[in-house]
Amino acid sequence: MIKFIEYSKLEKKLKYSNCSPSDLPVRIDFYEGHTNSFMFSSSLDLGTNPDIYYFTYIPARWKNMRAYFYDRNTNQLIAPFVFDGDIDLKDYDYEDYLTKIQKQNSLGQQAGVNDVLREHFSDRQYENIVDVEEGDVVVDIGFNYGIFSLGAIMKKASKIYGFEPNKNIFEKLKDYPRKDIVEIFNLAVSDKNETLTFYEGDNTLGSSIYDSVVDYKESYQVQCVNFYDFIKSQGIKKIDFLKVDCEGTEYEVFESIPDEFFKTIKRIHVEFHYNTDFRIKSLINKLERNDFDWEFEAGKDHNSDIGLIFAKKKEKNYYEAFEKIKHLKPKNDFEKFFLNRKGKKNIHKWFHYLEVYDRYFSKFRNKEICLLEVGVENGGSLEMWKHYFGPKVKIYGVDINPNCKMYEEEQIEIFIGSQDNEDFLESLKSKIPKLDIIIDDGGHTMKQQIITYEHMIDHMTDDSIYICEDLHTSYWSKFYGGGLKREGTFIEYSKNFIDYINAWHSKEQQIRFETKNVFGIHYYDSMLVLEKRPIKEPFHSDNGIIKEDR
Repeated sequence: MIKFIEYSKLEKKLKYSNCSPSDLPVRIDFYEGHTNSFMFSSSLDLGTNPDIYYFTYIPARWKNMRAYFYDRNTNQLIAPFVFDGDIDLKDYDYEDYLTKIQKQNSLGQQAGVNDVLREHFSDRQYENIVDVEEGDVVVDIGFNYGIFSLGAIMKKASKIYGFEPNKNIFEKLKDYPRKDIVEIFNLAVSDKNETLTFYEGDNTLGSSIYDSVVDYKESYQVQCVNFYDFIKSQGIKKIDFLKVDCEGTEYEVFESIPDEFFKTIKRIHVEFHYNTDFRIKSLINKLERNDFDWEFEAGKDHNSDIGLIFAKKKEKNYYEAFEKIKHLKPKNDFEKFFLNRKGKKNIHKWFHYLEVYDRYFSKFRNKEICLLEVGVENGGSLEMWKHYFGPKVKIYGVDINPNCKMYEEEQIEIFIGSQDNEDFLESLKSKIPKLDIIIDDGGHTMKQQIITYEHMIDHMTDDSIYICEDLHTSYWSKFYGGGLKREGTFIEYSKNFIDYINAWHSKEQQIRFETKNVFGIHYYDSMLVLEKRPIKEPFHSDNGIIKEDR
């Protein structure tokens, strides 16, 4: 006999014990009561001691949940339990849509729908950060069964556009409620117009255009459209809430949206996937340069392979930062270039960087030099370097986004790769000459900054400048692995340079590369400048008259 002890709503755990005289190998099937749909199964072996309690974590908090205990050897039902959470799914079953859908679905599909229901109606991690508001125009990419949009309907959105490439799910959406405000397209979206192979998984959540879908049940061709071009063709002129969950093409979707439109979006809920080589950098950069506040879901960070990002447009106008500087009188040619350009490739820089650039870069103007910038983004700074240094400079850019190749032109060559990939950096050094200037404006994580410095500093000329930018991330624990005086940040790492360049005078500090090759280290707000040149062991001497009777 299985004895029910309790269900904890706070911990979302079912507690029970085995009171039978023998060990029991059990399978527990969990069901949601309102739609009578399958949630998940769990298997374990129960010992004979009745004083030992067992716990099963149940992610959702629905009322009228059910647990069916089966003997795994005989498949015989041993015990059914009914227990209550604190959320009634009936309150969200708009026009009985959920009940109708779940009756049509397989157990795997039911489990998938229940997982999405949990995310949007039970957990709702994002509701205090971003949520649909009355009157919103909502775009739901990765519509699936429309669970998120069902909530948007109940939040009184004025219009909802959904994109769902899964042909079998799309067929079931013919009975989706509120077709007067909901328009659903049987399309995949990215930054291209093409036909792609779609891999459909059994539980509906993992279906994707990528063949990494495990045990997909079928594959077929789907039409894929450039997201921004398509919404323009449909006359969609604004988006208040953008929800993106498209199993890997979120990067291309963001890329398709020009900044001038992206900055008008108010709130964003995006799930990222396949985050190898810090691919989410492109998403984060887009959010930051368009003045969004953003954060990861709990337990996720920039190293996570999959996770959610919630973003909300800052209430201050995007152009307020420029308003602060547009009346300034430029003190150098960098500031003159920055303040006078309009309608060109975007440059995103802290304004005080420009003065630092001029202080250290002016000696290189109109000379044959080689410059490397890590982090191309929108190509605006490449344009700035070319303008400042003149026709003799050779500029190299590095970025993980393949689309950055479009910024190649005379004097400018782009390499695609990740700055924390040591093999890539070593390969890069074999393809370019020694550098006079390196500017690290890449992903800004501790690992990226340290690896880039360690692999590239020896590929510089004898009179060169190395700059690492945006060092404020060394203090940001939430996103970049930073923290005040935290070991492993680039700030703490670079503080060692002080000891290295003074190693001549220390018995404990060994002579290092920096001892013999770094003339000076300069810190500015969010910026380190390192002057590289050959250094000989320092000496001192006297020069002048010393009075003998002093």
